[in-house]
Amino acid sequence: MGNSFSARSHATVRDNHHGYYLVLEETKQRELLQKVSQLKLGDSRREAINRLGPPTFDRADVTKEGRFIGRTVVYYLKIWEKDLVNEKHDRLVRLEFDTGDKLTKITQKVEDSQ
Repeated sequence: MGNSFSARSHATVRDNHHGYYLVLEETKQRELLQKVSQLKLGDSRREAINRLGPPTFDRADVTKEGRFIGRTVVYYLKIWEKDLVNEKHDRLVRLEFDTGDKLTKITQKVEDSQ
């Protein structure tokens, strides 16, 4: 089993408003979450991406003044609506890294809302 993960090649995309826009296959969701559970705070961003595969988003975090304060890497399991963030319905794993590219926080929003 390789270390790569690609949402685009293992997901169903719908172009309607009667369900999720993007849904990663269940087996790929479980595989991703298992790999996330093996991450440790202090791991490098490169180590995390090598383990999990290419993220959905990888962005630099900067202050209003433009000072670099770290990076955020996001892996989506489910996206409710194309091109919109939906805090209630989207399912994701968010990894936050400091200015030295070390993992400082792991946030998992993978359960369905009640």
